[in-house]
Amino acid sequence: MDIENHHKWNSSIESISVIEQINEDMKVIYSVTPSHLGGLVSHRDFCDLVGVRHFQEKDVHVIYDVSVDHPECPPVKKYVRARNYPSGHLLYKVDGDPNKTRIVDFIQSEMHLSPKALIDRLIPFLIPAYLKDLSNGVKEL
Repeated sequence: MDIENHHKWNSSIESISVIEQINEDMKVIYSVTPSHLGGLVSHRDFCDLVGVRHFQEKDVHVIYDVSVDHPECPPVKKYVRARNYPSGHLLYKVDGDPNKTRIVDFIQSEMHLSPKALIDRLIPFLIPAYLKDLSNGVKEL
């Protein structure tokens, strides 16, 4: 799991670091998002437990995450602490095309955004930007 380079291809991550390596497939990470909409949405930070699992019998990869409290990852006053509720990504091959992978994302985040008009303006921008970043990032692998 190459967490340290995630911000190189994902423009929604400004910085990311491993706080604790629990085992080969699980880490606690700290990440910061950039500001958006010309600074109307300030930086957010997260402290998440992230894991990866490969189910060999179905050749499915699962990446899962959830926000945690960790003594080495306290809230930082200059950021708004956001939280991820249980979330994940399923990656599996497309039948009949070995050069394609299907990705199913299930993301539940509490970004502490208001008013609703701001949320309605930001979310439609973030999803296509993430998918474009993901597509470009995969090409670099």
